[in-house]
Amino acid sequence: MSSSNYNTFLAMSAVDGIAVRANWSALETASGVYDWTIVNNAVTAASVAGKKVTLHILPTGTSTPAWLYSSASAASYTYTLPGASTSTTDPVPWDNIYLTRWASLINALADHLTASGVTAKIQAISITAPVPEMSLAACDQLPTSYVSATYSQAWRTTIDAAQSAFPNTQKLLPVPVDSICKQDMTGPTFYKGLLNYALQTYGGGFAMFAADLNAQGSWRIDGVSDVSSAPINLQFIWQASSDPGNRMQGTLKDAICKGLNSYKSNYFEVYQEDLSSTSAPVQQAIQAIHTPSLCN
Repeated sequence: MSSSNYNTFLAMSAVDGIAVRANWSALETASGVYDWTIVNNAVTAASVAGKKVTLHILPTGTSTPAWLYSSASAASYTYTLPGASTSTTDPVPWDNIYLTRWASLINALADHLTASGVTAKIQAISITAPVPEMSLAACDQLPTSYVSATYSQAWRTTIDAAQSAFPNTQKLLPVPVDSICKQDMTGPTFYKGLLNYALQTYGGGFAMFAADLNAQGSWRIDGVSDVSSAPINLQFIWQASSDPGNRMQGTLKDAICKGLNSYKSNYFEVYQEDLSSTSAPVQQAIQAIHTPSLCN
């Protein structure tokens, strides 16, 4: 998104801040060589508007910097998902080089924000490594057999790294689908163990983050709703103003009201397409985020 687009959305009264996705490869162009332009543009625009930024830094797939494999020698694996026409290469989730270099990136980002005096403008930062949504869709194609305890330790490593770098910023821990590896149905149990580890070790500062909210609710949150009193942050499964596959399964207002009433969430990531929509029902639905009485 360009700076002018940031300004367009930040000027909207319904918008409290912007969520920015940035590829690792764009932020660390060579080993130890950083380019913070994407982050700087977003934080500057938000600061001028008196609003905040959530950062989602993506580490896998096409977001992985090539140098991580070529010069840093991180272990990788290539897989093809059912129905996919192309293969994907990712770091092995528990590879020590990968996890160590990821922690270095997060620390460098924190140092940059502190030096710039803008850390307080960061609303939240996602814990996206080892894998952005936690579940391993191609665990059967890993170079070594999947071991739950090994994968869990990799997540604890990145939780520790995020806490060390951003002790006073909310960390978003992504909620997986019901399975971690194939159809093992361990997703909720695996996740509960990690979130409880984060909360018990550090005493707060973490939130659940689910990217599947629709009018029926969040399948992911429903699976772990008893885990703790941690805040629930939500992203819609699709934009309501253009949804040919009916992934929303109802109206945007129904989804927002579900998030407010069932999950007590006060954080919703709304798609640009919906914010820009001229549809009166869509705009009225967005108003409900700040006016919950519209859900009555």
